Amino acid sequence: MKNKKRMLRAAACIGMGVLILSTAVFANIDNAGGYSVVKSAVKDMCYRDNFTAAGSYSLELDGNELMRAEAGLMTNGGGEPSEREYSKTYITNSVGESELTNESERVLQNGYRYNSYYDINYEPETSKTVYYDGEYSGGGLLGDDPELIDKQINFMEAIADSLIGDIKNNFVMTGAENGRSYAVNMSGEQLPKYISAGLSLVCSSMRQSGANALDDGPDSELSVFNELFLNEREPYVKEVNAEFDTDDSGRLSRAAVNVVLCGYDSSGSEREASFKMELNISDFDTTVIEPVNPNEYVSVDAAYAESAEVTVSSEDGESTVVIP
Repeated sequence: MKNKKRMLRAAACIGMGVLILSTAVFANIDNAGGYSVVKSAVKDMCYRDNFTAAGSYSLELDGNELMRAEAGLMTNGGGEPSEREYSKTYITNSVGESELTNESERVLQNGYRYNSYYDINYEPETSKTVYYDGEYSGGGLLGDDPELIDKQINFMEAIADSLIGDIKNNFVMTGAENGRSYAVNMSGEQLPKYISAGLSLVCSSMRQSGANALDDGPDSELSVFNELFLNEREPYVKEVNAEFDTDDSGRLSRAAVNVVLCGYDSSGSEREASFKMELNISDFDTTVIEPVNPNEYVSVDAAYAESAEVTVSSEDGESTVVIP
């Protein structure tokens, strides 16, 4: 299980790297102001402190899902609770069923952060702890410091603008009812060279770092996926597809990206790996977060004291010692 989780983390890093690099080039100023519309919608999101966002990320091999992650953020600026975050991770087990491996939730309520966590590798019960976090009152995607938000946005905007290049016209408006919808469908040959160069760098780094240790058995799909990125015949980007929706107020309501890579297993057969990501945003200025019951949580100090109990063996027998 440990090797499998390490493999999934490595795969997720590769997928997110490709997604970030790829989405940076989706623009078309000449097609209904596509780039300007989407960029303005993304910038607007960074300043908002009341909305509900739900996202997912999945990894597929030859059309079969290997893992899926779900995450969300609810923020209620000025209200209580002021913020809720959650995440879930699933893997496809040996019989083809999607299995929950870990789940977490964090709620900021009245200056306290209430955490709950479950992991399949540990105790079957969900751990619930709480600690005081009064200095942070909740905020948007980039925090609650206006000056820092401005600087982060300016930095990201400058990078995005510089990466657009000559492929702006691949961004096509597909709808204008109750907002605007845009789509882009590009083959690997249409992407800028830094995409393939970055993927090659990642693969080379994995080979140099001895990532072969991430195998999960010779016949597993994870092992095949491992081979695609460790093979001297490196994978390449086959296609990138993306969709962006804004609502009638120009706010980003949905973003979806699918990156398809082709690689080769140890037998030389070509295989396809797909990285899919989707984000949905709703309830602008109307998000309300359900309060948690403080009585269900244990303070971090108490939880630590309990976890600090250790059993010591000696010639006289065993005894339990609590570390202060």
